[in-house]
Amino acid sequence: MTLWFQDEARFGQKGRVCHRWFTRGQRPPGLCDHRYTWTHLFAAVQPATGQSFALVLPGVSTVAMQAFLDRFGKALAADEHAVMVVDQAGWHTAYALIVPDNVTLVRLPPYSPGCEQAPNWGSSALLVQDKQGTWLLPT
Repeated sequence: MTLWFQDEARFGQKGRVCHRWFTRGQRPPGLCDHRYTWTHLFAAVQPATGQSFALVLPGVSTVAMQAFLDRFGKALAADEHAVMVVDQAGWHTAYALIVPDNVTLVRLPPYSPGCEQAPNWGSSALLVQDKQGTWLLPT
């Protein structure tokens, strides 16, 4: 039996608002790019070993979570059973979600950000938060 923590993250780009130098009180001519594009990373990590499993998917939904669970279940060893800790996102608790036999989902209680392990991956233990809420590496 292995313990895994799962979460999602959004990556992408949204065009920034156009900033131009212009005479005060007048609007500058020109168009702004209002398009955006992003993708979502579904990932699980095993804290004991650092082993991870991830899929890049176009969005978050029950269908995307189902695809993640199906592939995650197939990636496990034949005799391995995974206990996966997830948050209370709607696609984690949907009735239409079919969890593979070799995976058990354990849901975090609502409003428990301190219990979520996935955002703390990697070297984030080395980060320090300043007064403005910005995360910095100590020097």
